[in-house]
Amino acid sequence: SMGPDTIIFKLNKDEQSTQLEFKKQIFDVSTNISMKALIALNESPSFSTNYYAIPSLSYNYTYLAMNNKPDGIKRKKIFSSIKTRKAIACATPVEQIMQLIYGAYAKNSTRMVSMVSPLKPYVNRELSPIPFDLKVADSLLLADGWLNDKNGRYKIINGVATPFKFDLHYLNTNQDWKDMALLIAEKYNLLGITVNLIPLDLKLFIDKARGHDYDMMLGSWGGTSTFEDYTQLWHTSSWENNGSNYSGFGNEESDSLINTMRTTLDTALRNKACLALQTKIYDEQPIVFLYCTLRRNIVHKRWKNIEIFAERPGLMLDNLILKK
Repeated sequence: SMGPDTIIFKLNKDEQSTQLEFKKQIFDVSTNISMKALIALNESPSFSTNYYAIPSLSYNYTYLAMNNKPDGIKRKKIFSSIKTRKAIACATPVEQIMQLIYGAYAKNSTRMVSMVSPLKPYVNRELSPIPFDLKVADSLLLADGWLNDKNGRYKIINGVATPFKFDLHYLNTNQDWKDMALLIAEKYNLLGITVNLIPLDLKLFIDKARGHDYDMMLGSWGGTSTFEDYTQLWHTSSWENNGSNYSGFGNEESDSLINTMRTTLDTALRNKACLALQTKIYDEQPIVFLYCTLRRNIVHKRWKNIEIFAERPGLMLDNLILKK
């Protein structure tokens, strides 16, 4: 029962021709075809006859970040207040986004409530997803000084009437990002908020995020099964030195929790610090956590001994055995 002698990797960036190659049974395996392409393939009877399609949870997640510490000049102080950020969380239709991206597979994914994957034992189970509720969002905005007039929402910030109008950056790499951005903007519009949708290529997207030159951005992070060091994404130094703490979250207390996790050898202490950090992030609402990314595993039915893992790359190719 030997695995394959040779594994040939073939790169294909064109979704249409990738689908065609699956229909012609040229490919044996893929783990990263887009969800749109997989859903389209599923509608072809020959595909279902010849392939297993197995979406599986990964340690990666999608999020919506807000600029918590804008300079007030180039970027207005729209998301500087916790109440406004909580209102945004209430107005973000996470379940609907999951449905939009994953269709029938939405039930295989799961909502993120913190930066810790629900697959991990130290995810904070006391935190619950924020329900989509425009009424609650509206009352939070009113309580935070966002008034309504015929032109939409505005707030007096440092003596200036500032409209609730901002840029939402998203990647131009595939249609899913655009679809999500459109749906999010549609819901915020119902609250009198104006969203400018700005598609960017990856380099510019990251440069702007690191340089704090954005209002809101849609992104995703890769994760692993190991215990993470949260310095890169959540430590204040990682905002100050233009690192990956895009939202600008944090203070001395959260920094010390991150430092404890990074240096202690005591698992119980580390887990306790991690639970506390999750609560702190949840209370501050610097970003809206969306959902766990599903890996799109496709394997031809001529193979058996298919083993799938949440850890990258998700599928052990050298374990596959050709059926007799």
